[in-house]
Formats: sequence, C-alpha cells, structure tokens
Amino acid sequence: MTGNTGNMGNTIEILEISTTSKEVAHFGPFRIPRGKALPLEARPLTVFVGPQASGKSLLMQLLFFFQAFPFLLARFTAEEEVEPVVAVQALLDRLRRGEVRDKTRGFYNFVRNNVQFSYRRHKHILYPRYAEAQIRVYATRSRPKLSPALEAYIQAQTIQVGWREKLLRPEPAIFIPAERSFYSRFLNIEPSVLQLHALPLTMRLFSFVLERARSDVQGWSEGTPDTPEGSWIQERAKAMLQGEAYIPRTGPKVWKWRTIEGAVLDLEMASSGQMEAWPIIIIAALLFSWRRDGILSGDPYTFTLYIEEPETHLHPLAQLEMLKIIAYLVNHGFAVTFTTHSPLLLFLLNALIEASSIKETTQDDVLPEPAVRLRPEDVIVYEVKDGGIERIIDEDGWIDEDRMRQAEWVADRYLYQVRDRLESLPEMSHDPESP
Repeated sequence: MTGNTGNMGNTIEILEISTTSKEVAHFGPFRIPRGKALPLEARPLTVFVGPQASGKSLLMQLLFFFQAFPFLLARFTAEEEVEPVVAVQALLDRLRRGEVRDKTRGFYNFVRNNVQFSYRRHKHILYPRYAEAQIRVYATRSRPKLSPALEAYIQAQTIQVGWREKLLRPEPAIFIPAERSFYSRFLNIEPSVLQLHALPLTMRLFSFVLERARSDVQGWSEGTPDTPEGSWIQERAKAMLQGEAYIPRTGPKVWKWRTIEGAVLDLEMASSGQMEAWPIIIIAALLFSWRRDGILSGDPYTFTLYIEEPETHLHPLAQLEMLKIIAYLVNHGFAVTFTTHSPLLLFLLNALIEASSIKETTQDDVLPEPAVRLRPEDVIVYEVKDGGIERIIDEDGWIDEDRMRQAEWVADRYLYQVRDRLESLPEMSHDPESP
C-alpha cells in the first residue's frame, strides 16, 4: 500500500483509495489522480468533519464494510450469492440502496473510471484470516475485481459447514445511521417498515440491534443496566436528555419515553433531540453486557461503533456529555468512528485530549474526569471537503482550531457585510416599524 499516514499512533486499520486509470478518477465527491492515493488511518477514535455531501458518510460506510465484511457476508447474502464477486457486489450495493434490483442504483455509480480500495487491519484483528482485502470497482460495469487473497478467503469460509454461525459471533461492528429517528417513528405504528429489504443494510442491522436491546433491557432490574459501566452511561445520559427510553415492567413490552419528572410518553412523542440520542445511549450502555456475554469480542478495539452525527438536535451542553460518553467507550476498549458537522465537538475533543496530560489524581469540578480523558495517540481527525481528505490533528494530538473556526468566520463576515450594506442604504429604505 502507498501513501503517507504520518505518525501511526494506535492505528487499528488502514484504507487507501487509489486508481489505475490514466485519467483522474472519481469516487463520489473525491478526486483521485493516478499515483496518488487517499489514505485513511483509523484509530480507537476516528472523526470525519466536513460540509454536506463532502463524502464523510461514504468513507465511514466503507470502513464499516471492510471491517465487518465477514459478518456482513454471513448476515446479508443469500445462498445463491456466496460466489465471491457476486457477494461483494451485492454487499456494496446494499450499503446505500438495500436489496433493490435496479442496476442504475449500484455502488459502481459512485465511480468514474476505476477506483481501487485497499484495506489492511493493522492490529486488534478479530478475523485472523481476514487482515487484508482489495477491491477494484469500475464505472463501466457492475462486477468488481477482487484481490486473490479476498477471493480465496470467501471461498474458504463459505464451503465450511455452519460457516454463517461461525462468522456471526462475535460481532465486529454496529452502525448507527443519521436516519435513526425512523425507528422511533415507526416502531409502534408500522414496525414491518423497519425490516424492509429495500432499506440499506446499515439501517436494517440497526433495527436488529435495537430489537435485541429491547429484549435485554427488559431483563434489567429496576430499569438499571447490569454493568457498572452501563449504569454510568445511563445516569449521565438521563441528566443530559432530561429523561430516558425504557421498557415498562407491565403492559406491552414496547419502548416508551420517561421524563426526568416521571411522566411516560409514547416514544414518538419525545423531542427530536431525544429521539436522535436515545438509540446511541441504549447501545452504548449495552456494549459492556454484550462483551461480557460473548456477543462482542473481549479483546480491545476489535469492535467498532460507527455513529453518524451524534450531535444531531442536541444543545451544546448535551453535545459535551455525548462526547464524554463516546470517550468513555474508547477508554474501555471500544473503537468509535463518527461523522460530524459540529465545530463545537472538535473544541470539546481538544479539551478531553489536553486533559490527558495531567495526573489522574488531579481532579476538580472543571477538569474532565479521568474516565473521559483521551490519549492523543488514540485519536485521529479528518477534514473532508473539496474532493479530498486532510488530517487536521497534529502529532501531539492537537486539532487545528483555525479549521474549527471557519464557520464562525463565515458567519461573522456575513454579519458585517449586512451591517455595511444597511449603513449604505438611503434612510427611506429602512422599515419605519423596525426597532
């Protein structure tokens, strides 16, 4: 693999996007000149920040696809789809469109010329025989080209008796999509919608995970998680969201929302921020139980939680608490990758990283508690925009604050442009009713 990823830190996996085309290739919004790869290095905490349609989610979905590929092969392919090329094509297509037999919506539509994805698991390997993979996708045809190692791996796995069951445990990843509020909207009204095969596999898997969570939460004594770590998350989140999702002990075993004052509402009556955040909280609290029970691997960083925009519809103070919960997971051996539009989250992330430089015994009401202080070598942040990917965290673990202030500068510049324009207008242009 080519390309420079800089100081490797606590690197878990590497993904490089390149081309063999003589002309510039495109993958979604990304431009890939020949001989110049777009390198991605994932660490225990990996963050993608950038404007809309810049490719953040596309990159995160690719990382999820490669890391979880053996699991996805067992979970989302039919018997007639286990031939290597067919299986890879089906799974790539279902990342974004679900099981729709419309070739105009295939994954190859993201590609102009040809694009090659080279993946390597650097450490914390869950599948010993699956540490590297290479896939080349062409714009002119739907069938990808696989590296011999990947093709041989698929063939070797799928001829074994009971191969699906072997690859389904332990689970390597969970993907929490940006559209997660759809679960709250349809769960009690039209639950069959949640398992439509036309949904992208990330959304279907998300629904499966929350159904398993519903069963597990019913077993909690007095509604309290059965691990101290899960309880820590639940208590922080309850204060953050002014309530919690729960399963009543009597009556139908469906998700409800309970306010901090004790009022019970149908889940779809919760606020938009609560509906966006509660699945993240429930899953985060249950990760510790699932790891204890063997659903997830007990080895550090062999599991990744992928979250699209964890800050959605949250007040800035709630965003801080959400980031602390994410940091808590990372410090307990769970890898987390998330996308964000929020410069605020990056300022807060800098604070958690900088606080790691002090002794754990140094604590007060201002400093982040030791459980959420992040080691700089565990964090990597990328800015995704203008057809490229750029690392914006330096070797000491400091995120470039000028990059974070760009949105603020745009807003300030616009404010002063409007003020200057108002001052230049003749007096008769002003609304006399305005203050």
